[in-house]
Amino acid sequence: MPRYSYRAVDPQGRPVSGEETADSLGALQTLLELKGWEVKALVEVAAGPNADTPEAAPAPEVTPSPETTPAPEATDPVQVFPVSPTFTAPENSSQLTPAALVTLTEQLGQVALSGLPLEAGLRTLAEENTDWRIRRALREICGDLEQGISLETSLAARQQSVPRHLLELIRAGLRTARFGQILDRYVQMSRRSAEVRSSIRMALSYPVILWVTAAMIHGLVMILIVPTFKEIFVGFNTTIPFTTRVLIGISDLFTIHWFWTLSAVLTVVGLGAWLYLMTRSTVFGRQVFCRIPLIGPLYRLSALAELAHLLGEFVENRLPLPEALELAGSGCGDLELERGCRAVANEVRHGVPLAETAATLPKLPHGLRQILRWADQPQQFAESLYGAAEMFQARARLHAAVFVPFFEPLSVLIVAPVIGFIVIALFQPLIHLLNDLS
Repeated sequence: MPRYSYRAVDPQGRPVSGEETADSLGALQTLLELKGWEVKALVEVAAGPNADTPEAAPAPEVTPSPETTPAPEATDPVQVFPVSPTFTAPENSSQLTPAALVTLTEQLGQVALSGLPLEAGLRTLAEENTDWRIRRALREICGDLEQGISLETSLAARQQSVPRHLLELIRAGLRTARFGQILDRYVQMSRRSAEVRSSIRMALSYPVILWVTAAMIHGLVMILIVPTFKEIFVGFNTTIPFTTRVLIGISDLFTIHWFWTLSAVLTVVGLGAWLYLMTRSTVFGRQVFCRIPLIGPLYRLSALAELAHLLGEFVENRLPLPEALELAGSGCGDLELERGCRAVANEVRHGVPLAETAATLPKLPHGLRQILRWADQPQQFAESLYGAAEMFQARARLHAAVFVPFFEPLSVLIVAPVIGFIVIALFQPLIHLLNDLS
C-alpha cells in the first residue's frame, strides 16, 4: 500500500505532520479531514530499494505550488499532488434522484461512523448496492479518490445531483471531524419528511385513481348507453322526467357536440398540469398550495422541520448566519420560505438583528420567531432549532395520521352521488314505461 507524508493544521490551529499508508491520496486526505484537520500538503513517498529497512531515511516533504504542480523527475524520491485539484465531473456522470441521494448520503455516513477506510468502504457498498444509480455514483466517487481527488471536491463537481445545503453539511462535517454524525442526523430528518410526503401522495393516489376511473366509465355510459335509452324513450313516446332530460343533454355533449366537449376536457387537464407546475416552481403557486385544507399544512410543517434542522446544523458548525439562512431556505423544499430566508439574510448582512427581521418571514410560527431571539448564542440557538425541528416533524406526523384516512371515504362520497344520479335518471322513465304498458 502506498505511503504518504502529510502536513496539516489541527482544529486548535497547531501544525501537525507525519506519514500514513492509504489506498490513494484522496482516501488519505478524506481520512485527515474526518479528524478535523486542514490539509496543507500531501506527498507520496516513493518506495526505494531500502524503503522497508529501519535505516531508510524518510522522503523529503515538498509543498506544491498553488499555481502549478511540478512534475517529478526520474531521480526524485517523491511525487507531489495538489491538495485541492481543479476537477469537473464528466458529462455522463450519474444523475441521482432525491431518494437515491438520501441513500447515498446515508451510506457515506455509515462508512464514516464505522471507521473503515473511505475508499474501501465505498467500493464495498458499490458492489453490494442494488440500485444502479447509487452503485454507479459510488464507483465514480471511488475513482475520483483513487486519482487524488478529495470527497468534497468530487461531490462539488456533481452540483446537479448534490444540492448546496448538503455539500455545505459535508464540508462542515469534514471540518469539525463530525462527518458521520452530521450526515446521520440529516438522513434521519430527510427520511421522516419523505415519509410524511409519501403518506400524502399515497392517500391522494386512491381518490385520483377512483375519479379517473369513474370519469372514464361516465364517458362510456354517456356515449354508448344513454343514446340507446333515449331511442327507447322517444320510440314509446314516454314522458321523460327532468333528471333524465339533464342526463340526455349531457350525453348529447359527448355524441353531438363532441369537439367542444373534448376541447373542454383537454383545457381542464392542461390547466391542472399548469397549476401543478406552478405549485412546484413559483412562490405564488406554493402559497396557493399551502392554503389547500389538510394537504397544505402538512407540507408546510414538513418544510419548517427541515428549515429548523438545517439552520441548527449550520449555526452549530459556525457558518455565518446570512449564508446559513440562505442554505437552510434552499434545502427546506418550500419556495415561499426560501424567498423569505433570502430576504432575511440580506437584512442580517446589513446589521439588522435576526429577531427583528424574521418578523417579515411569511408563515413563520410564533414559537420559531421566539427561538430566533437566541441567535447571538450559537450553542443554545442550535439546540433550540433542533427541538423546534422535532416538534414540527411530530406535528406533521400527527396531522398525517389524523387527516389522511379521511381522503378515501371523502372520495367515495363525491363519486357515489354521480353514480346514483345516472342510475335514477335512466330507470325512472323505464318505471313510467312499464306502468303505461301494464
